[in-house]
Amino acid sequence: MTNTPQIRFKGNSHAWEQRKLGEVAEIIMGQSPDSKNYTNNPDDYILVQGNADMKNGKVVPRVWTTQITKTANKGDLILSVRAPVGDVGKTDYDVVLGRGVAAVKGNEFVFQTLTKMKMFGFWEKVSSGSTFESINSSDVKDAIIFVPTDIDEQTRIGTFFRTFDNTIALYKRKLDGLRKLKKAYLQRMFPQTGESVPRLRFAGLEGEWVSRKLGETATYFTDGNYGESYPTAKDMATAVDGVPFLRGSDLKNGRLDSKKATYISKKTHAELTSGHIEYDDIVIAVRGSLGALGYADANCVGWNINSQLAILRTDKAEIFGHFLIQFLLGTQGQRELESRATGTALKQLPIKQLKDVPVPLTTLPEQTAIGEFFRSLDNQIATQAEKLKQAKRLKSAYLQKMLV
Repeated sequence: MTNTPQIRFKGNSHAWEQRKLGEVAEIIMGQSPDSKNYTNNPDDYILVQGNADMKNGKVVPRVWTTQITKTANKGDLILSVRAPVGDVGKTDYDVVLGRGVAAVKGNEFVFQTLTKMKMFGFWEKVSSGSTFESINSSDVKDAIIFVPTDIDEQTRIGTFFRTFDNTIALYKRKLDGLRKLKKAYLQRMFPQTGESVPRLRFAGLEGEWVSRKLGETATYFTDGNYGESYPTAKDMATAVDGVPFLRGSDLKNGRLDSKKATYISKKTHAELTSGHIEYDDIVIAVRGSLGALGYADANCVGWNINSQLAILRTDKAEIFGHFLIQFLLGTQGQRELESRATGTALKQLPIKQLKDVPVPLTTLPEQTAIGEFFRSLDNQIATQAEKLKQAKRLKSAYLQKMLV
């Protein structure tokens, strides 16, 4: 049986053939060493036990062992064979294979084929176990793949996708760098516990900050809509004729995201007045995705919130929302929020507890400068995150069209 992909490089016209993975590449199933031989000594043998030892398509040393069982060599592919199955990475080291992985001695084409198999759920279909899925030696070796009979086509496809992976890795490093930079600035541009001034300030700004509990400010607090007034199926609408009705999952990285939001009718929205979002509001998850935050810019005005959320609306004569949310997003702010959660099985963050959160305050000009600084940084982060998402999406599309 032969097949061919939808997109091919110019000059490649040979048929592709159906093969078993074990016929194309040598497979070595792992065997865990005795746990008493595990160490933290990097002079011992690197142990790869599962997907936790792989990150962004690479093996990341995490555990070492003094006992050699099954091994893989530098350059081999590592496939996760226990939950979650199908994750694949390359190893830049000679490693000992634990029971949760297998070594695949394949080229770049095989790596990209395994990537596609994971991406589109191949291994879940052949795995066994309901609560803890796994794939065995025959599952791996007998897995059917399609391979170009022309080795030049394999090489060209592998090189094409390796370039893609390098671009994705570059975007990921830039995104991680921006996020680390923001975290560092948050620590330095807000006073830490016991301090009255930040360690880093804009030129010309001076004077001590003051700490006040949110409940001591003129901030307005309101819960989302619940009870008898909570929308039912008949109150729902579409993005065309409705209003976003946000839930905790719509608060992402300090922003409000309506891409996957549910919508309520405009009539229902008009009746649920307590949840109307205004410019510069802070939306916070008080149930479910506890502590998640989102800032309301001009695009979010007039949206609504469900019962998982609450709104903090500051008095602009004392606090700007775009300043306050940055403190709440930082390590210190998150710690204050987390420490005030109540409940055991279903944690909540009641408004009464929110009002008890202490926040550092400074002059409005300094708040403006800080808020604008982080808004610019957040825009850079969002832009870089979108680049990464688009690159991954494009690779996925090419995998579908360039591999069978």
